[in-house]
Amino acid sequence: MESDMRSIGEMARDSGLGVSALRFYDRAGVLVPAWV
Repeated sequence: MESDMRSIGEMARDSGLGVSALRFYDRAGVLVPAWV
């Protein structure tokens, strides 16, 4: 069974946001990952 987890780099590339932006939004509670 393949894992559905994606790296932060993959999320950044697919969303058009930077890794630092994703980390900022995580800290702010805006985009919180379902799994870590």
